[in-house]
Amino acid sequence: MSAHPELATMQPVIGIYGGTFDPIHYAHIFPVQQAAQQVGIEQVKLMPCHIPPHKNQPNTKPSDRLAMVKLVSEHVTIFSADDRELRRHKASYTIDTLEEMRSENPNSPICFFIGMDSLTSFHQWHRWQDILDYCHLVVCCRPGYHQEQQTDIADFLQQRETAKPQDLHDKLNGHVFYAQTDEIDISSTMIRENLRVGLPVDELLPPYILSYIRQHHLYLAG
Repeated sequence: MSAHPELATMQPVIGIYGGTFDPIHYAHIFPVQQAAQQVGIEQVKLMPCHIPPHKNQPNTKPSDRLAMVKLVSEHVTIFSADDRELRRHKASYTIDTLEEMRSENPNSPICFFIGMDSLTSFHQWHRWQDILDYCHLVVCCRPGYHQEQQTDIADFLQQRETAKPQDLHDKLNGHVFYAQTDEIDISSTMIRENLRVGLPVDELLPPYILSYIRQHHLYLAG
C-alpha cells in the first residue's frame, strides 16, 4: 500500500495568476510561463481582479481588461481566462478566490503565482496567514526585489519553502517555491504613460494587445 494514499486521488495542479492587467504585458506573461514550466504546471488561469485592494481602481472597463486577457489565452496555450473576480463586484481578495477554488477542486493542488514585489507586502493581504492553507505560492522574480528582503515574514516563508517542484504536486497546499525567471522591467503604469504621451510600447506587450488598445482607444490622451 502506498505510504501516501491521498496521492492516488490527487488531480493535476491548478495554476492561478491574478492581477489588474491594465494592460497585460510581457512581464506578466513570460515569467509565469517560465515558472510554470519549472514546476510542471500545464494550465494557468489568468484572473483579472475587479477592485484591487492594494491599488487604485483601474479606469479601464473590466470588459476591456478581460478581453485582453482572453486574447493572451488564445495566443499562449498555457493560459486560460477566468472572470470570477470580475463577477463579484467587490474587492478582489485572494483568500475568497482560493476558498472558492478549493471548494470546486478538493483534490487538486493549487499554485498561486506571485511576483517577488508583491511578496514584500504579502503580510498586509487580507487573511494572509490563511492563504497557504489553500494553495502553494510560486514566486517569480521582479527587478529590484530579492528573497532576503522579506524580513517581516521571513520565518513564515522559510518554514514553508521548498526547492522541489514535485512537492507542489504531492501536496494540496502549504509550500513556497521560488522560481528562477527573467527579471523584466515593464509595468502597466509605464505602458499607460507611454501611450498617453505618444511613446512607443511595441517591445513591452504583444502586438495583438497593442492592436486591441488602439482599436478601442484605451489609455490615449484626449
